[in-house]
Amino acid sequence: VEALLLLAVAAVPAAALVLAGLAHSASVLSAGLPRAVDVWPQLPTWLKWGGLLALLATLQATLAGWRAGQLLRRSAGAQGQRVQGLSRAQGLLLVGQCALALCLLGAGLAVAQRAYQLGRVDPGFSTGAAWQSRLMLSHEQLPDAARQRDFVERLQRSLQSIPELDGVALANQLPLDGGSTGAFIGPVEGPTPTPANAPLVQVRSVTNGYFQVLGIPLVAGRGFAATDTPEATAVAIIDESLARRLFGDRPAVGQQVIFEGLSRLVVGVSAPTRDLGLGQVGRMTVHLPLAQDPASWRRRSLSLIAHARTGGTGAGTVLTTALQPFADEAVIGRVEPLDALEAAQLQAPRWRAGGFGMIALIATLLAAFGAGSIAALLLAYRRGEFAICRALGATPTDILIRAGRWLVQRILLGSLLGVLGAAFASRALQAWWPDVALLGWPLAGAVLVLLAGCALALSAPLRSAMTVPPGAALRGD
Repeated sequence: VEALLLLAVAAVPAAALVLAGLAHSASVLSAGLPRAVDVWPQLPTWLKWGGLLALLATLQATLAGWRAGQLLRRSAGAQGQRVQGLSRAQGLLLVGQCALALCLLGAGLAVAQRAYQLGRVDPGFSTGAAWQSRLMLSHEQLPDAARQRDFVERLQRSLQSIPELDGVALANQLPLDGGSTGAFIGPVEGPTPTPANAPLVQVRSVTNGYFQVLGIPLVAGRGFAATDTPEATAVAIIDESLARRLFGDRPAVGQQVIFEGLSRLVVGVSAPTRDLGLGQVGRMTVHLPLAQDPASWRRRSLSLIAHARTGGTGAGTVLTTALQPFADEAVIGRVEPLDALEAAQLQAPRWRAGGFGMIALIATLLAAFGAGSIAALLLAYRRGEFAICRALGATPTDILIRAGRWLVQRILLGSLLGVLGAAFASRALQAWWPDVALLGWPLAGAVLVLLAGCALALSAPLRSAMTVPPGAALRGD
């Protein structure tokens, strides 16, 4: 059993992480063999953290293998030498295994806590009963901005006439898409926005109805309307964080902002949304009418969102059918539920939690098996000692204290070292995930699981020592 656990805890995660690291660094490796100092900054955080866990797991497995070898080698010596040697070597190995298992288990529970917290994060918009599809406008059929605007208007009118849908909108990007478009913005009365004096904001170009379809509240002003055409006054809607940054306590609606060299009138203030992922606070966002943003037409990529009157998959099928007449003018992506965006954000953390949790669980089993095997061998060597104690009137409780004291001391010492190691690891974790505290309930849970596993593994050897019959044990002597 221990051999299989060693293989699982060391070989499988290490091989997976090596393959992932090579795949991620393929572009760098193709340019020549790089130095480690050049590759390390390019690795993702999950790979760095996973490598650290795999290293600890491999060390844990090495200790277990060393302990098994020590048991085999010691079994050939004299009984007195065996007990003395095992007490020193196995004590150190048991302490090390318990400490590493506790660090791994605490880290695994912290990663699970992170995944749980991400599942409770409010993205700032509603995904219920909403559908999405990605559109790539045709160069041949829609060569200029005027024809693209006409296509968008026809598409919206057609979809809004469908009884199963109660709202349709388009945008150059959706929340949680990552947000690659940014610019600097500032009030008109201030200096020209530059990286030194203005905030970098996320730019999102949307059609009228966007805020209603996604359920994003407007805390002040109005949303975009069909009258916000290229010929009309240039307008913008900013989120609350940007409004506070630019105007403080003053009302933002009615103020003028300068953005990409153009003055725009702020007509509304929206609630903030998460653009960079559920685990990160989104950048400040400015929304523009799609008709007034020439850059969006040049990119030719739009996201369609539609809100259904009822749940279920029927609206998705209806939307897919309704988009077919427009297939000659745009490449239409698959129609998917909008909550797939949120599910995609949670997929990787859940896989990490499962993988790290499995490594930590196997490491804990190794520590428990180690404690049980050490106890079985040492107590077997001391069988005659316990028989004499029983013959002289010792109770089973006395035998339990005499037999288990040495083992419990080593397990508790290993747990203490594991807590200290987790305290140092907590700083590294919080540098990546500030809202995760390894020293909270994850570490307390790890201590309880480790102690419970060791107690279960020690129960059989200790029960055997407590019930040893004096006559049978001493008959050989």
